[in-house]
Amino acid sequence: MTSAKKMWKILVVDDDPDVLTNTKFTLMGLKVLGRELVITTIQSAAAAVELLGKEDGFAVILVDVVMESPHAGLALVSTIRDVMKMQMTRIILRTGYPGNAPAMDVVIKLGIDDYIHKQSADRERLITAVVTAIRAYKQIWRLERMKAAMEMIVECSNQLLGAEEVGVFANICMRYLPGIMGEGSSGALAYSGSSSGVEIGPLKVIAATCEHSGLVDQTSNVGGLSTKQSSAPKEMMLKVIMTNTSIKTATQWAIRIVISPTEAAVLWIKKPGGFDDLDERIGNYFSSTVKVCLDRLGMLRKRLDAAMVTMGILAHEFRTPLATLSMSIDFIREAINSNKIHSNRILPLLKNSEQTISRMNSHIDSTIKNVGILLKEQLQLPPDRQDLGAIVRETLEINKLLFSKTGELLVSIENDCWVETDKATLEQVFLNLMSNAVKAQALSKKTSSKPQIEITVRKQGEQVSLKVTDQGVGIPPDQIGHIFQPFYSSSAMPSHGLGLTMAKKAVNAMGGSISCSSTVGVGTTFEILLPRAAQAGKKNLQKCVTDTANLC
Repeated sequence: MTSAKKMWKILVVDDDPDVLTNTKFTLMGLKVLGRELVITTIQSAAAAVELLGKEDGFAVILVDVVMESPHAGLALVSTIRDVMKMQMTRIILRTGYPGNAPAMDVVIKLGIDDYIHKQSADRERLITAVVTAIRAYKQIWRLERMKAAMEMIVECSNQLLGAEEVGVFANICMRYLPGIMGEGSSGALAYSGSSSGVEIGPLKVIAATCEHSGLVDQTSNVGGLSTKQSSAPKEMMLKVIMTNTSIKTATQWAIRIVISPTEAAVLWIKKPGGFDDLDERIGNYFSSTVKVCLDRLGMLRKRLDAAMVTMGILAHEFRTPLATLSMSIDFIREAINSNKIHSNRILPLLKNSEQTISRMNSHIDSTIKNVGILLKEQLQLPPDRQDLGAIVRETLEINKLLFSKTGELLVSIENDCWVETDKATLEQVFLNLMSNAVKAQALSKKTSSKPQIEITVRKQGEQVSLKVTDQGVGIPPDQIGHIFQPFYSSSAMPSHGLGLTMAKKAVNAMGGSISCSSTVGVGTTFEILLPRAAQAGKKNLQKCVTDTANLC
């Protein structure tokens, strides 16, 4: 089947010139499934083998039995099927000497698809046989085409899943595209993204098959504007981005692949023979595979970026205490070398060093827990019935030193606030909220004898509420929507941490929600709502702790 001219290739092998002429005349002008026939005639089995070794794509071969030898046609059929492995081509055996090749024996033993007696076959019989054979060939061809394409898509996806760079990823796509789409296909892969998080940015072609290498942009930043002159394929891909829809013409197809609200890719395919319904199915399968693998690549890149930022933050936060330790060590060394050891000066340095090391260890433990939770694709927490009030009291008691600079706390906890949760994770969430409150409080210049941080735990319908309220500087309205993003920094939250991101992910995994309300100059309130667990014992509403305490 030739796609360029959309014609069915028919080969007629017979040593009788009159038979060749009559066959060609009978089939002349015939159209099958909308395509004309291109007929090749040849007069010997040996010549047919030579031709088939050079040319393929024949839909039907009509073979005479008796040619240069009594069984030359039968030998040719065996060669076609067993040696040349041409299993899709339909073979019609024709003979004027049925005694040399009985129909039943030949059909059973050889891979033929029809058997015609020349003496009894009329024009209608020949046309019917050829049309039926072409239809069977097309169905088999479609199945084989789909099978081969899907095998290549699977192989391509295995390669894509191992790619860790966008450029490598795109080049893999282009390496497999011609084989997947077939028949002289070529193409390119373009990306359009924005770091602003507001709208999709400019288009950049990041890879193409060799014949379209001139489309590839050489700018260093993904999403940058190309310095090359625009072309028709680029304009087509850009139109896909601008209209948010795929575009297909007779020989070109630009498929839109959505990555995120601010990111999209375009898979552009060119096929000179045009696209049929099978091509569309294969193209959609391929683009879907590219999308899935792009999503995974984006996830890996985000995790890597998060890990690198975390390492940078840790390095920055540890430099100051390590410098303090280094200065203390230098002072002690000088005192020892000069034999001027004064215990009243050395002991405070040693105590300060121990406290610094303790704070660093605590910070490392907290960061490891936060990163561990964030790097899990799907956080699954072991369900355990816990009293939220007890968790809050215990966490406050254990971390008294952490909150010692806060001043006064107001703690109000109801009895029997049971939830289904993971205790260690919920402790870390509460600790993150308290750490933010302490930092916000430290930035505030207000002085007040009233409680500065308020913690409440109470039942609220079918939920349990945990609130942490500070009287810090407050978060501006334009920043409050971003505070749960990793490493986000605001004027009221300059820590660049992972605590709130981790808290949101953990609370969501518990089936709850976390929210924040804030007023600049007044303070901030974080509230966690968790589903109540099955009640045990009598319901007793009592503020068991309502006091003003200094945890110093």
